[in-house]
Amino acid sequence: MPLLGHWTDSACGAETETPAFTVLFTAEAHGALLPCDCPLQSLGGVARRATAIGRFRERGPVLLVDAGHWAAGGLYDEDSDGDPRRDALRTELMARAMALMKYDAVVPPSGTDTVAGAATFPRPFPDAVFPEALRPSLLRQPLRVPMGNCEVVVEDSSTAGSSRKIESADGESGAEPGRFRVLLSSEGEEGTTAMARNGYDLAINAGRKSSTRSSWAAGQAVVANFDYQAQRLGVAEVFRLPEARKDENRRYWDIRVRFVPLTKEIPDDPQVSALLQPHLETLRKKGKRRLPVEVFIAAECPYWNELAPDLGRIAKELGDRIDMRPHFFVGRTAEGAIRAPRGDRELQESRVQVLVLRYYPERFWDWLAWRAKNRERPWEDGAKELGLIRARLAGALAAGEADSILGQDALLAQRRQVRATPTLIVGNRFYDGETERLQLLRVFCGLLDEPRPDICRTVPACFNDAQCRQRGVVGRCLDAGTAQARCDRSRKAVPVPAVVLVEREALHDRHERILETLLNWLPGLEWRVLDPGEGEGKELAERVCPERYPAVLLDPVAKTEVDFRKNLGDVTDERGGWLTLKPAATGASRIVARTRMPGRADLFLSRFSRMGQEALEVALAPRGPQPEPELRIHDALYWQESLQPDGTVRRDLASRNGLAELQEAAIAAAVRQLAPEKLASYLRERGKRRGSLFWDRALQEAGIDVSAVRLLVEGPGETGFDETIRKTLGAEADLLAELKAAGEVILLAENCEVVPVRSREELAECLERIGGRRGASAATGNAPPDRTKATGGPVPSRSSP
Repeated sequence: MPLLGHWTDSACGAETETPAFTVLFTAEAHGALLPCDCPLQSLGGVARRATAIGRFRERGPVLLVDAGHWAAGGLYDEDSDGDPRRDALRTELMARAMALMKYDAVVPPSGTDTVAGAATFPRPFPDAVFPEALRPSLLRQPLRVPMGNCEVVVEDSSTAGSSRKIESADGESGAEPGRFRVLLSSEGEEGTTAMARNGYDLAINAGRKSSTRSSWAAGQAVVANFDYQAQRLGVAEVFRLPEARKDENRRYWDIRVRFVPLTKEIPDDPQVSALLQPHLETLRKKGKRRLPVEVFIAAECPYWNELAPDLGRIAKELGDRIDMRPHFFVGRTAEGAIRAPRGDRELQESRVQVLVLRYYPERFWDWLAWRAKNRERPWEDGAKELGLIRARLAGALAAGEADSILGQDALLAQRRQVRATPTLIVGNRFYDGETERLQLLRVFCGLLDEPRPDICRTVPACFNDAQCRQRGVVGRCLDAGTAQARCDRSRKAVPVPAVVLVEREALHDRHERILETLLNWLPGLEWRVLDPGEGEGKELAERVCPERYPAVLLDPVAKTEVDFRKNLGDVTDERGGWLTLKPAATGASRIVARTRMPGRADLFLSRFSRMGQEALEVALAPRGPQPEPELRIHDALYWQESLQPDGTVRRDLASRNGLAELQEAAIAAAVRQLAPEKLASYLRERGKRRGSLFWDRALQEAGIDVSAVRLLVEGPGETGFDETIRKTLGAEADLLAELKAAGEVILLAENCEVVPVRSREELAECLERIGGRRGASAATGNAPPDRTKATGGPVPSRSSP
């Protein structure tokens, strides 16, 4: 059974350690009984899940729970075709399968789920609507289960009550040594985190996600996120901490969370398979009667404005067979105000458009067409020409109604992890294909149930070879883009064995995305995922010596696949008898030559840019009771090389925003040298007026000697910097060059992973995860090393002046 997954701490302890007990958990399954038809590999399915659970039970004591939303139906059930009878059957079969798996605690379905006969019952559903075998597992009141010399208590957030507290000796909410408390929560990440601090040891979130985290710390508790459709089985292994290793949060337990992928290597459980067998034809995925399409837009995004006419036309062509839901991609400032990516003008237009969508949804696409032709005219002109009541829109604007709706869109974009516009989510899945009208129609029509709208008959079957991709065969699109287009799948693919080396403790792991792309050119790819720190993975790593992880190793037989040289010839090297993908082609983030330092975060910023300043605000913001990362802030500098008349190459320090930003980096270096404990205060004050020439005011506000800083910054020589400052800045540029990274915001996580950061929310999430690993490392007796190759000094505690 594969054991690769995410752990709450990077120091996982000896492999031979045995947990006191294991909590296995699922959530947000949404009636997914069969394995998914995922692009990369088939995952999930209740029959595989039952086998995996049985294997864990053979190893030791297990508590098996489901935190909710396991029934079919509702917005997030991508397998629903809109037929309530089919959804009710899927719910019943899921309940019976969970009974066969002997779940200890199951949160009953909510009002959005589809249960047979539910129309005759009030909500919440009574036990009578569920199969008799599952009823004892329904969590109506706290469940108490003995686990050796410990009592495990399981509670549901809807009945536990957010005000309930378990008082410790000092009056604060705390854990108890002889009791392990588990919270099953539907409150979302923020609500679950808040409740977890209320005396729980483990909390499992089954509400909507607002981040990509697998697990994180919340005081003495560990919070674990759900895996959608239970494609991976959640595993929380619980170890009792020795008395000498209790941490400052009074934790009595070392809880290690990971997820076991339910792949085809896990055989189906015979009992569960027999349960599903008579219904397989009904259960296999159906087309949708009405296709939900969410589109995240920005009013002045040129790519959205190019797509909008085609999307509006599609909405009219498919009529009531498509549910098109535009949402505005906005965010919030540090003060909580709504902001648009392109500034105030875009925000004002977004406010008008969201109100047009609210009060005149049938005219929304007409409004976009009018605005495309009249960029500079006031919105009142458009309302008049389109027959909209201007007073209604003006009143709603004055009352702040637009910002209220935009705030909901901002939260939804965060939960969906939307990063750019336009973003389409089709049938609850992100769409990353072509956006030309016929290409979109091909996708939309393919997801609809028969009979399909007449327009679907005019859409070509394929436009390129990638759309004919199928595992095991080389797909070709013949007569592409025409009415006669068809897929030829007559040629078998070359079987290509492969190994992917992925560190277990990786913070940023995109190996699944890499493999999904690789399947376009090697449809016969068969891979295994190994940890380079142990066993066969370690032997391969020593033989191949990859520069970065994840590292993809291909059997040389890959060269015999059609068009290999054209597609992959330039991005592969031969090492140790394998073909390896070059790191630049995969975006691999883990630099093998650098030592991992749990809890360490180096943040490189272009502080004169908007993104850089926002990242600085996030980095310096208080994070409440969460463990702080060992944070070091650097200015993003690089070497600018120029060829001299004598043939030599001159190297000068430079920054993205010119000499003023370079001088600002020198000032920060001087502050770090003279008064490192006041660096955070200076950075905050300077950020308030980063465009000002009067940098001395920020120094004065932070209580720093201006003359001493000036002496260092305005030193002799061509650069005008003191020699010590010049060497410090040069070391910063050298470090960034070594990382082979560029941009306004660069995060070096734990001294070895270059993690992409595209928003305030992503950075906050990453810093929280890194800080949590620092705390976990300390709790398990594995403190991070003190030595580092980085040059920036640590930023003082958030409580520093």
